[in-house]
This record gives sequence, C-alpha cells and structure tokens, in this order.
Amino acid sequence: VIKGHDILYKLTPTNLILGIKGEQPVIDGLMYNSVKPDDSWWEIDTVDGKRFVKVVIQKVAEHEQWKVLLKCLKLCRNCGERAPRMSKCQFCTDRFNLKWYYCSKGCQANDWPSHKLHHVTLSEAAIREAAEAAALEAALE
Repeated sequence: VIKGHDILYKLTPTNLILGIKGEQPVIDGLMYNSVKPDDSWWEIDTVDGKRFVKVVIQKVAEHEQWKVLLKCLKLCRNCGERAPRMSKCQFCTDRFNLKWYYCSKGCQANDWPSHKLHHVTLSEAAIREAAEAAALEAALE
C-alpha cells in the first residue's frame, strides 16, 4: 500500500513532477501557465475502494480558462516511456479528441488487444449519444 511518504511531488510555478519515490515520475511536465505552489497541495484519496493521488493546483490567474494542465505530457500508453517522436492513435484523435500516444509501432501493436476495446466502447457510447440526441430532437418537434 502506497503511503504519503512514498509520493514524489514537486511543484514550481512552471513545472509539476508527480510519481512514486525511486521510480520514473508519472507526470513530469511544464504547466500550461503559472501556478502558485504555496497555495497548491496533494492528498491520497479513495473513490469506490480505489486509492489515487489528487493534486489541487492554484492558478496565478485564477479566472483564466486552461485547455490542458500541462503543455506536453506524451507518455507511451503501453510502456509509459517518452520518445523523441511519438505516434498517436488517429482514430481516437479524430473521433473522440483523445490523444493516446505510443513510442513505437511495436508498443502500439502490443497495446492493441486492450486498446481496441476502447474503440468499441467509445464508438458504442457515441452511437447511443447520437440516438438519444435524435430522439430528444424528434420529441421537441
């Protein structure tokens, strides 16, 4: 069981590092814009019996809308590594605006048995949403 003293957390006004001490950080990236490290914190939380690290970050410009938290966090979905050139699943990008990156064709192929289930699940959800929207539109006419 991971305890608080096992967590690697470092936040500067422009960078966030988060992971488990002694291992490769899960997050190591540049912030989208400046944050207030002294007004930000992390905690271990539990939802539905699953533990996770929750990070609360205070922005310098509090009312500014951010599209993303980090400018660039491209980690391979299969092995978790970074590479100079990352490829992404174009289907997920085009259909669902999800950017799932891979460091190599081999990693993308290795992840395919698991990843293809997301294609099916996301496609079914999109079809259901479209059908619900059409039914609602028909009911309003």
